Amino acid sequence: MKKNRLLLIILILSLFSCKSLTEWKVRIPVPQKQEIDLGKYEKIFITDFSIEDTDKIEFELNKQIKDYFSSELKQYFEGDIDQKSLSIQEENVFNDKEYWKKLGSSEKKSIFLTGKSSFKKEIRKSLREARGGRFEDPFKREERLAERRFYSLTLQIFFINAETGEILFQKKYEESQGYANTNQTSEFAFYDLIQKVKEGLFPIFTGRGRFQERRLIIK
Repeated sequence: MKKNRLLLIILILSLFSCKSLTEWKVRIPVPQKQEIDLGKYEKIFITDFSIEDTDKIEFELNKQIKDYFSSELKQYFEGDIDQKSLSIQEENVFNDKEYWKKLGSSEKKSIFLTGKSSFKKEIRKSLREARGGRFEDPFKREERLAERRFYSLTLQIFFINAETGEILFQKKYEESQGYANTNQTSEFAFYDLIQKVKEGLFPIFTGRGRFQERRLIIK
């Protein structure tokens, strides 16, 4: 009896001594360099963007861009945010210091948010195997034409010092997304895409990067 009990104790101890590894997937924010300290400024002017190669859509792209950034920047900026109508014609205007200095001559401690943008949509068609019903022949294969609607948004962002005309930050963002629902509206898709742009852009103010997936192994 004692021998059996001893064997049982040894078996239990051996089970607990075996180290098992448990893997967890976690999402953590990755730090990013803070490019612009908004606390140094009192006003942000959001200008019209230069619209390039944009398909015919059901909404005004420039208005949506300005309204979106005006609303979102209020969460990070305590100063004033104004929208400015501006017709950008020349390709190199963003590098023209004198142009921006003249435009912001009466403004101190202010910056311009400006840039270029395009928004496109397309319908892609492909043949897909259709699933049969409950009582249909399982060996019968059918194909049907499936459609997906794709949207793409490009935003080239410039932050320009209104006093010196110098570019504080510039970067090009390109996002795209497909939808199985062919009735998806362009405006809804735009909002999805500009949200992705925000995730990449706003860390330049906060220093907090995008969330990235990491594997956590626990012994």
